[in-house]
Amino acid sequence: MYVKTYLGRLQRSKLNARRGKSNKGAIMLLNYQYRVYPETSQKSLLNSWLRVAQYWYNWQLGDRFDWWEKNRSAVNSCRLICHTSDLRDNPTRYSQQGLLPGLKKDLQRVGHSGELLDFSLLPANTL
Repeated sequence: MYVKTYLGRLQRSKLNARRGKSNKGAIMLLNYQYRVYPETSQKSLLNSWLRVAQYWYNWQLGDRFDWWEKNRSAVNSCRLICHTSDLRDNPTRYSQQGLLPGLKKDLQRVGHSGELLDFSLLPANTL
């Protein structure tokens, strides 16, 4: 993999120089930009990681929306007696991350496309 590094512009000092102001007390902001040129095998690996990460993010978000839809009720329309299904706890980031070890043991099938995703290929600190 080939990586190029670029040094960003010094934005505020150039702006002050154009306006004829002194640069005393000016904060110089430096930023680095990296350009990566991966090989073909690295591109396919990065794309598979991206696909798994997108699926996992969308699944977590959908899980939270489903929980909210099932457990919400308007404050002004609560009945004294109502029959609800068993409520589960609000899904948090940590409770959803606890599901990852189980997902890494087996391939996961995406519902709408039927694609098989392998969570075990992802590095441990990615998700």
